[in-house]
Amino acid sequence: MLNYLYADVFSLMDPVLLPQWLRGEVEGITVTRPLLFAAAVMMEVPIAMTLLSRLLPARPNRFANLGAAVFKTLAVVASLAAARPNVHAAFFATIEVVATVTIGVIAWRWRPEAELANTGG
Repeated sequence: MLNYLYADVFSLMDPVLLPQWLRGEVEGITVTRPLLFAAAVMMEVPIAMTLLSRLLPARPNRFANLGAAVFKTLAVVASLAAARPNVHAAFFATIEVVATVTIGVIAWRWRPEAELANTGG
């Protein structure tokens, strides 16, 4: 989650992007309230998963982590495809994809203790 935030903060420090943000159009994308709402929803996924991973029972937790990992991975890849990222954005995006793919793989392989006890594993 912090990686997503730092990527956005660094973009605000970019002397090419900052004037675009202030004009309301960044790399050909018009910044609208619905776009900002969509960005807020995107940021809520890792925030919610921090809480849900502690509160959900094992099976729903596994599926929530899988869903969140796939959703966030696809979102980052789509953002890379939509615009040519600068070096810092590509760096952050690479870390984000590696992290979300890793979460997805761990969730995919995860077997709750109850299942392991029933199979002798």
